[in-house]
Amino acid sequence: MPKRVRRSTPNRGGWLLRRTGVDGSELARDFGVSGKNISFWQKGTTKPSPEKRQLALRLYKIPIAAWDEPIDEEATEASVASSTAAASVVPPTVSEHSDAGEEASFEATAGALTSYIQAELGRIQRDSNATPKEREIVIRGLTTTLEKVGRITGAHAFDKAKIIASREFRQIVSTISEAVRPWPDAAGAIERALLRLEGR
Repeated sequence: MPKRVRRSTPNRGGWLLRRTGVDGSELARDFGVSGKNISFWQKGTTKPSPEKRQLALRLYKIPIAAWDEPIDEEATEASVASSTAAASVVPPTVSEHSDAGEEASFEATAGALTSYIQAELGRIQRDSNATPKEREIVIRGLTTTLEKVGRITGAHAFDKAKIIASREFRQIVSTISEAVRPWPDAAGAIERALLRLEGR
């Protein structure tokens, strides 16, 4: 009797599990299953049990329903590539005027930066296909933006303490800090950036 061949039906859960970038043997340890099971899940040959789906949600933020959502992998990859490219959009540049309107110029720049940050956060939060790694790319970009705000001191006559204490700067910090709370590594990077800006 010929051996029955298992058919694979790619689903979003398996695709997201592959995109974590975590080695199959490590995934097998995390889930307490064999590497073969992990491979089957990733290809859509089989699906994890309800308990393992809960574990995938807790460990890798993979929605429980994602395992039942068939996907066109090529179209999804193209969409993610476009989304990641959008994350590299250059944030608003800092004005280098040094006249009596410096304070107003700083406030306008801070407002533009805040809008940029909120738009980027909104985009990545709406992208249900974004993995933690892809979100990290965006967060890194926002951290760089935060540091650029701190470097405004080189273009303006304000002292650093005044900028760091300003409402606009704190609003930017608060927006980013709230967004990265689920990712301790990103939150730590922002904390270190702030300490550098404050000269600690």
